[in-house]
Amino acid sequence: MKTIDKILTTIEEIPTLPTIYNTLSDLMVNPRATVEMAANVIGADQAASFKILRVANSSLFGYHGSVDTITQAILRLGYNEIRHIIFMLSVINFFSKTRKYISFRPSDLWAHSIGVGIASRIIAKKIGATNIENYFISGILHDIGKILLFEVSAKDYIKCIRIAEERGISIAETEKEQFGINHMEAGGLFARKWNLPEQVVLAIKHHDTGIVDNFPDM
Repeated sequence: MKTIDKILTTIEEIPTLPTIYNTLSDLMVNPRATVEMAANVIGADQAASFKILRVANSSLFGYHGSVDTITQAILRLGYNEIRHIIFMLSVINFFSKTRKYISFRPSDLWAHSIGVGIASRIIAKKIGATNIENYFISGILHDIGKILLFEVSAKDYIKCIRIAEERGISIAETEKEQFGINHMEAGGLFARKWNLPEQVVLAIKHHDTGIVDNFPDM
């Protein structure tokens, strides 16, 4: 099977949205839902709870004082941000190979992705964007294609990283050489698989290209 076909097959085989994400989404549109109900859903997943508390206590949000409970984290971050952090966590958990290589650690990608998501959120507020949610999720998912390509062939992806460093070129160029597709394109396909908003799909697909012409408003 050609590499590009393996990538498309991997995307096709990715499960539907995780239960915890769907449950939180349902709570958001339920007028009787409470913060405590959402906190109970998240609290049932220890890994998710830990990550949410870490983000809520991040200095990047500009808050002072410690957030000790999931309820406090929800009040500080907001439902949408919490839901999308859960989304990113779930995506990373779908893949297994990224835990096996020191040179490509999911924890580093997680930290970078959250940082970009927070920065995008801040910029969106500064420019008066109407849909801050799309900026945040675009930021945290912008590099998801890297995990996807790594899952298809860890050996080839490590080679991409090495060649990019040796030749002083972008990782997207070496990805194209090795896989026939780069992480931005793969990420865009992934986003469409899960029916994310078109603005988010395009942001992921073009985040390293600088293409802004005819780009729809977030």
